[in-house]
Formats: sequence, C-alpha cells, structure tokens
Amino acid sequence: MTKQSRQRLLLWFLLMAVFIVILLSVNLRYSKIPYGYVIDSLLNPYLVDSSTVLLQICLPRIILAFLCGMGLALSGCILQAVIGNQLADPGILGINAGAGFMVMLFLTLFPSLHISTMVHQPIFAMIVGLLVAWILYVFSKRKEK
Repeated sequence: MTKQSRQRLLLWFLLMAVFIVILLSVNLRYSKIPYGYVIDSLLNPYLVDSSTVLLQICLPRIILAFLCGMGLALSGCILQAVIGNQLADPGILGINAGAGFMVMLFLTLFPSLHISTMVHQPIFAMIVGLLVAWILYVFSKRKEK
C-alpha cells in the first residue's frame, strides 16, 4: 500500500468518523430523536414533525461546534508553524495575557463605553492580541548577526 493510498484511506475514515459523531450527537441533547426520524428529517424535512427541532436547533449547534473546533485546530497549527515552535500556545506565548491586559486597561480608561455596550471590549482585546502575535512573529524571524 502506497503512502498516498494510506492517506486517502485515513481521510475517508476520518470523514466517516465525523459523520458518525454528528449523527450520534443528535441524541446527546435534551430532545431524544430516534435515528430513523433523523434520517427521515434529513431526506424529507417537511414531512417529519421532529425536523424543526433537528434542522433549526440541533444541527446548527453541532455544525457550529464542529467548525469552531476546526478553526481552533487550524489556528494552533498555523501559530506553531509560523513561530517555529512545536509547543507554541497563545497562553505560553503571552497572547492571552496581552489581550487580557488590554481588556482591563479598557475597563479602567473607558468605563462609560463598557456600561452602554459590550461590543468594544472584544474588539480591543482582539486588536492587542493580534499586535502581540505580530510582535512575537517579528522576534521569532529576527536574524542574528
């Protein structure tokens, strides 16, 4: 078996595992929907009574959780590749601390913005987190003389 065929087989296995986990996670919620209804709801969404719960509540949450996990894994992989450290982590590198510091500074300097709306707090945290990540990138790619 060649390396390419093993990779394809692994990819298909992981894809099937994802679909099985998504199917199994439908019954881990407060509403227990039998698997027959799940398949009927996916094939004929207008004929089954439980399709509203499944298609409007359960599946969007499951798919969103799956996509968020993929995004976190990809961002960690990119961070490790860019920094060049296999143990790179936002907590170890100080990105979380920089964002948290900015949130505390924002709450101290602009209390009226925090009381009226909480939209500004994550924006400031993200800006400083990206700034800290950029500074770390610059330091990691610095050439020694």
